[in-house]
Amino acid sequence: MPLLKILDFNKIREKVEKEQDASDSELSQQVNKMMGKYQMEGVEYLFKPGRKHAFFMSPYQSILLGEAEELFSDITFTGNDDFPYLLNLVVFNKETLCYQAVSRVLCDKQDGESYGLSFHEVFKQATKINPNFDNGKNLRQIVVDFDDAEYNGFTRVLGKDITEKLLRGCSVHWMRSVNKACVSIKRRRDHI
Repeated sequence: MPLLKILDFNKIREKVEKEQDASDSELSQQVNKMMGKYQMEGVEYLFKPGRKHAFFMSPYQSILLGEAEELFSDITFTGNDDFPYLLNLVVFNKETLCYQAVSRVLCDKQDGESYGLSFHEVFKQATKINPNFDNGKNLRQIVVDFDDAEYNGFTRVLGKDITEKLLRGCSVHWMRSVNKACVSIKRRRDHI
């Protein structure tokens, strides 16, 4: 049942934090104490025909996103059948001088519509707390991992002109793609 997976997310987060460096665990504990309630108030989850989303963003994280100038967006795979995709939104926290997740969204689809809905709800929440955030339109830059679905999702929320102005590709993901292509080309040459 998808609802049980949402309720177990705290266990998933705790498991990931246990695998961190010991030096990071104290920082994680301090951040978690500041965050308080983790599910996004007002829109904890959305179940629409053919779409499932679970939103995680504490009031503290909403404040950080609302004050952000740059946003980093990344998609990871959960290995979970009900919610196979986890959208992570990260900003630089000027208080702790570390990058910090400000929102996580569990999704059952990896497409522009799903990410558009996710960005819309998260940006709307940040704008409630800080109207100057203006649903993401005042960001200076958004870094993504070369995913067409992310691009299409941001375009649905910000419009094509703003998206093209703000979006940047992640150099790590770009290098992985280049390396993957090089390995593929080498295999083909070795096969011939």
